[in-house]
Amino acid sequence: MTPKSGEKPSRIPSELWLQALLFLGIVALPVLLASLTGAVAFHRSKSVQFCSSCHIMTPFVQGVENSKSDLLSAKHFQRHWINHNSCYTCHTDYDFLGPMSAKIRGLRHLYANAVGADKPPKLYKPFPNGNCLQCHGNTFKYLEQEVHVPMLEQLRSNEASCIDCHGPVHPQGDGR
Repeated sequence: MTPKSGEKPSRIPSELWLQALLFLGIVALPVLLASLTGAVAFHRSKSVQFCSSCHIMTPFVQGVENSKSDLLSAKHFQRHWINHNSCYTCHTDYDFLGPMSAKIRGLRHLYANAVGADKPPKLYKPFPNGNCLQCHGNTFKYLEQEVHVPMLEQLRSNEASCIDCHGPVHPQGDGR
């Protein structure tokens, strides 16, 4: 639409520009940045370095990295039986919300440490065998072990624990 003679072309009022800029600065940009930093933090929190950044986790990380250790976690880490995100690989349940659930449990550990419960973290529920069976459950070496065959259903239902026979997994609180 062309302006009539002597009329100025219509312009967007400056208030509308100001509202758009305020929306971008107060709502859109923070949401975008929070999404990006959340994604980066979610990814980085899978690393052993992230876990070792809390001093309370030091004995666990040292136990994993100790080349002379007989701990189950150390064997998995040093022999590359699991990927480089070893804490996350074993402590994430392999169900639909497993990764998110692992993050929430980690936040609970962080909170407990921040409010002064300066004790090694404990599992909030028994360690699920599904985390072990995810990798081991269908391997020939696992299935060829005569002791596993009669216990397979008990292991799958968590009536018996893999850790009972294959522990200890981590140092027992004092860093040994």
